[in-house]
Amino acid sequence: LTNTRLNRQYEVALSLVDRQLSLIDYVGIDEFLELRAFEGEFDEYEPIYYWDAAIQYENLDSLYYVTLTVSWTDHDRPYSISVDTMFNGISIYAEAETE
Repeated sequence: LTNTRLNRQYEVALSLVDRQLSLIDYVGIDEFLELRAFEGEFDEYEPIYYWDAAIQYENLDSLYYVTLTVSWTDHDRPYSISVDTMFNGISIYAEAETE
């Protein structure tokens, strides 16, 4: 039963990663950066899941490298899953260089 519960938690975490990345894609990486909301929680689940986004500008066109991590604790043991992806946006840095 423990493995079944843990598998279900990983499934939920993966769906939350997909949900958060879809939100970033919908809003746009540039707008997401302006909001400065790089972490949060999904408190509608038990256990509570937390997310954290690490974003790095790649100095190449308008490309951003994003690592999204979802973490949770179950029976005092921490778990997490991370996904790396890239987003294309209108670079704030590129705009500053042309001005």
